[in-house]
Amino acid sequence: CTRCRKAITDIAVSVKKGEKNMKQHNISQRRYFWLICLILLWMLAGFGVSAAEKKAIDVDSSIFGFKGVVLDDGSLWVWDYDDVYFSNPKKITDNVKQMDLGYRHGAAIKTDGSLWTWGYNLTGQLGNGSTFSNYDIFASGNTLSKIMDDVVQVSCSIDTTAAVQADGSLWVWGSNTAGQVGNGETSQEPVTSPVKIMGNVAKVQLTGSFGVALKKDGTMWIWGRDTISEDPGPTGWIDRLSPVQLLPDTLTDIKDFSMSSLYFGVIKTDGSLYTWGYNYAKGVVGYIPKEDEDYNLWNDRDVETPRFLMGNIAKVYAAESDTTSANMAAIDNNETLYMWGANSRGQLGQGSTDTEAHYIPVSVLTGVDKFNITSGFCMAIRDDGTLWTWGTTQSNGVGSHQILTPTQMSLDFKETSTPSGNTPGGNGGNPNSGAAVAAPTQKISVAKVKGKPKLKLKKGKVKLTFKKVKGADGYEAVSYTHLRAHETAANR
Repeated sequence: CTRCRKAITDIAVSVKKGEKNMKQHNISQRRYFWLICLILLWMLAGFGVSAAEKKAIDVDSSIFGFKGVVLDDGSLWVWDYDDVYFSNPKKITDNVKQMDLGYRHGAAIKTDGSLWTWGYNLTGQLGNGSTFSNYDIFASGNTLSKIMDDVVQVSCSIDTTAAVQADGSLWVWGSNTAGQVGNGETSQEPVTSPVKIMGNVAKVQLTGSFGVALKKDGTMWIWGRDTISEDPGPTGWIDRLSPVQLLPDTLTDIKDFSMSSLYFGVIKTDGSLYTWGYNYAKGVVGYIPKEDEDYNLWNDRDVETPRFLMGNIAKVYAAESDTTSANMAAIDNNETLYMWGANSRGQLGQGSTDTEAHYIPVSVLTGVDKFNITSGFCMAIRDDGTLWTWGTTQSNGVGSHQILTPTQMSLDFKETSTPSGNTPGGNGGNPNSGAAVAAPTQKISVAKVKGKPKLKLKKGKVKLTFKKVKGADGYEAVSYTHLRAHETAANR
């Protein structure tokens, strides 16, 4: 480094100046040489010369709160929902260039274009031909399933997955109760293997019980439980069993889009951003009032058709969340990140929280390349590969942490221990393992037990008391603080 080169030059000059002193004090040149070497080693250690700094290339988070990052070395890392400081990562696999996280499953595209999935599979969302599932997205013992090759983009929803191949073909699999697979029918039985539903696709996104695809000709197509068309019918939705064009008179020349179950944003080829949807969710559709305009959000609470918001936009993002933490965001062509909507969790990055509706976009961070927001927690990758986070991370009221301004996170990830606290049953969620899993901050203790346990539920905590086998090490009781109501009885 520059400092080291300067230090070496300074020492060389000192050597010449010190030759006279060496003779006067009878110091040999060899001893002086080794002294210089020791000084250099000390200086190098102090300057912290190390391998090249790691960079982030992709980020995502699930609506349940799991967070994922792909580094430039191809490693994919996932964190539990309450680990806002990224302190206990789980490495999933290597050679990854893109990934997407569903509710409790994930999908990764490797550098060779192959698609791999892991995690929960109760509705066939892994696409491996089965519904066998013992594992959570974050659990140890997870094995990945290779699904297909030549994949360029993937999207995961709660219980469905979709992938776009290099030739533009779109494949979908998983739950199909509302036609969200788009194969022309509904079924209570999951679709466990990929089904091709259309071609010429540039991008796909799944959310809730429907999916949307952007075709290479700039048109938008929707299937599943459609809640965002102009005429959703008397029930508020239409179950579309096959892809149909979305707002054909309005949505043309589209180059990118993002959506949640309640609001939508599209970017046209000229960089103009249009938004629409349920605006009463903290002004999430956004609006920039004209000068002297008396704008009233109550009168603008449901924007039924796309409306221009701002120009010069390169990317748009819509957060899947409840109405109290609804947000949208955009990155302009100058790499400045803008956000609008709720700020109850500090997700606008302005250093505070409030319950107001922030319908005017505010500048949050510059030099942003990629961004992700889910339920009030934000992650941004800047153009230098650094990772920045802010907002609040929490799920089901458990493990809430808050960062009110964008803060850089270290990318020196290390697996410090087997993750725990999010998968009841131990051993990656295998109900037959016999290991008791406690909260992340508690130690895991195992004891030989007999008989059925006594169970008590108090203030959201489940306490199980076993009869301990005489002479066995361990504890008589274990508290589970992270149980989830929708777990199977076997896993409970």
